[in-house]
Amino acid sequence: MCGIAGILGFGERGIDLVKSANRMAAALSHRGPDAQAVFRPSSAPAIFAHTRLSIIDPEPRSNQPFTRSDRFTIVFNGEIYNYRELREELLASGEKFETHSDTEVLVALYQRHGVRMLDQIRGMYALAIWDNTKGTCLIARDPFGIKPLFYVQTSEGLVFASETEALFVSSLCDRKLSAKGVATFLRWGSCQPNASIIEGVQTLLPGQAFTWFDSDKSIKYEALQTPRWSKESNEKSSSIIEFRNAWLESIDRHLVSDVPISLFLSAGIDSAVILAGAHILKKDLRPLTLGTPGAPLDETSNARELAEHFNFDHQSFPFPAEQLLEDLFEQFLEAQDLPGIDGFNTFCISHYTKQLGFKVALSGIGGDEWFGGYPGFRRAPKLMKLHNCLSSIPFKHVLNRFALDHTSNSKIQRTLEFLENLGSFGEGDATTRSLFSCKRIMILLQRLGFFKAE
Repeated sequence: MCGIAGILGFGERGIDLVKSANRMAAALSHRGPDAQAVFRPSSAPAIFAHTRLSIIDPEPRSNQPFTRSDRFTIVFNGEIYNYRELREELLASGEKFETHSDTEVLVALYQRHGVRMLDQIRGMYALAIWDNTKGTCLIARDPFGIKPLFYVQTSEGLVFASETEALFVSSLCDRKLSAKGVATFLRWGSCQPNASIIEGVQTLLPGQAFTWFDSDKSIKYEALQTPRWSKESNEKSSSIIEFRNAWLESIDRHLVSDVPISLFLSAGIDSAVILAGAHILKKDLRPLTLGTPGAPLDETSNARELAEHFNFDHQSFPFPAEQLLEDLFEQFLEAQDLPGIDGFNTFCISHYTKQLGFKVALSGIGGDEWFGGYPGFRRAPKLMKLHNCLSSIPFKHVLNRFALDHTSNSKIQRTLEFLENLGSFGEGDATTRSLFSCKRIMILLQRLGFFKAE
């Protein structure tokens, strides 16, 4: 991952914006240890920062912020999987390139097509492209929201970054908890895109893009096309064949890299389908597993069997113990830009992965949602049946509210709240995944001082 940041406007603030941008870059340095730079286009009301983890064309010529034609400047975090095809098309139309990076391809596409270039690219990204002639900046995030981007907009300008901490050190925004954001965190155990935990800090939503105008410090949201992920799609294709093609194509695209690739391999469906896809495609990667030897839920042996079945060289590591565990947990808390109840296991396996010299690691995050790997997907239909069975009981809502008012068990509260709703699969899944009931969250918000009880 790389880190990007930028300050647009704020010329009347009376602070040294270059120093602010340097502080932002320093706050993002852990995201990109290979290169770090701050750049201000000539006489522009904009300044950009970038910290680089070199994956594609790791030469210094591809460092960012990257400028083309003395007009366009880009900061970009991510990877464009179809950049080679796009580059060949641009070369055939007379375009010339100074690098072999996906970054320069993005700028060339924007120079030719403007915001419509986003309809052509496939990948994970958070990017900002400044047009020094028009005084505008395009800011965009990939359709799945893999790469993060946060921003604060005021009448003076706009500041953005890959992490909220970089926003705070800019001295251009404040730290103040949002009641809605805290409530959402208590519900899901993570910060949701549509409910920032910090007042005034907005999250660029997945697949969202806007253009910022220096002329009036306004933003205009852009309408993007919904991408089709499989080239083989047609009405005659069966859903299974179409899904298989899209699955293999996606894995193939994710394995585009100029450096070696590893895989966080558990014994679950999510990472196993990646390993199977890489085997089918005859692609090389190193599966790595974090184990807990002796524990009932240790996945080491099952992961090893998976790797051996698909003929991959597997390596496992024990869960850190004693001093290393304490040190890693402190680093984990410091590295968490936003609070969350999950991720320490990923942080630990990332520690070992880095020790082996890998810069890139695939994981199965998101795979269980596609393949129904979580227990909640099996519990939700049972809740739906319960909802249907109880729907015909006379005075159901009265009885339900009475029970809700006389229980302190959060799990029971969540189930009762589900029975008060429409009983959809989505609500059932949310009931099994959520941490606290809505009633309990209201009590906690009162205790935290967000508002007083009536």
